[in-house]
Amino acid sequence: AKNTLFNTRIHNSKNKFSSKITSYLKREEGLGIDWYDNDKEVVVGIPLDSSIHKRDLSIKFFPKRIDMTLRGERLLAGTLEHELDLDGCTWSIEETEDYGRELQLCLAKKEGWNLWEYLFDDEVKRLDLITEKVYFDIEIESEPVGRIEMGLFGKAVSRTVENFLMLCVGTLGKSPETGHELTFKGNAFHRIIPGFMCQGGDITEGDGTGGESIYDGGNFEDESFAIKHTSEGLLSMANAGPDTNNSQFFITTTPVPHLDGKHVVFGKVLSGMEVVKKMEACGTPEGKPTKSVVIAACGEIYKEKTDANDLIDIDNFNQMFDEE
Repeated sequence: AKNTLFNTRIHNSKNKFSSKITSYLKREEGLGIDWYDNDKEVVVGIPLDSSIHKRDLSIKFFPKRIDMTLRGERLLAGTLEHELDLDGCTWSIEETEDYGRELQLCLAKKEGWNLWEYLFDDEVKRLDLITEKVYFDIEIESEPVGRIEMGLFGKAVSRTVENFLMLCVGTLGKSPETGHELTFKGNAFHRIIPGFMCQGGDITEGDGTGGESIYDGGNFEDESFAIKHTSEGLLSMANAGPDTNNSQFFITTTPVPHLDGKHVVFGKVLSGMEVVKKMEACGTPEGKPTKSVVIAACGEIYKEKTDANDLIDIDNFNQMFDEE
């Protein structure tokens, strides 16, 4: 399957394409660049205008770098995330039935078993760019214990972040499929294991057997496993197997590398880790909490400065419209 995430990545990477160079490329939707990984090689397709010929291009492959120029101007350059087998790397201009005229790069992998999430190393470094901020106000046994503020990695996993964000904001109302409110407000952390994680987000059953996303069908796909479970305070999706994400999530309280490649990391705790530790103290080795741990309020932090006017709370939001 074509990798659509790279389309957005390369389109937003201004250092990869100069404004002069982009005028030579066929532009219908963005730059229209696509790529796919077939285990032995990565094939990158760049749509070209009919005025571009093979003599206009200079492409050089290095073990961990590509250098490409078009009519003397740099077109594509960067350090690759993985190493190439130079003997197997080729390029050509092809007329394709589905995508028209394309420059095709066939990048032979030195390690064929490696799945390439991204092409360039600096793209991986930008995966944890925070695009949105949200908060939970936590109560333990109905007593407020503090706020957790979290940053979400919307550049890396946009659909996963949108799902979590909207469930924090809670303005979607009731699900047309189940009738449950699509919000984390009032939801309990049903599974807490000290030295591991705090899991919540089952907005339908409350015990880990349910959950519902904002998308049709209830579940949605695993977007990317590029971000690893390397520290405490990471937000990751709970699931029941591949491509079964819904509303359930967990917050790590320690690095959990055995979950890499199985669960999608989509954010991290920015402040309030001491609250997470209070939650963790309510856990048991079996996972059943000894006390009720509930999200009393939640919302989006939409400004850098945090005060009462910077937070979207579902009750105040609905009241504002009721008064009009």
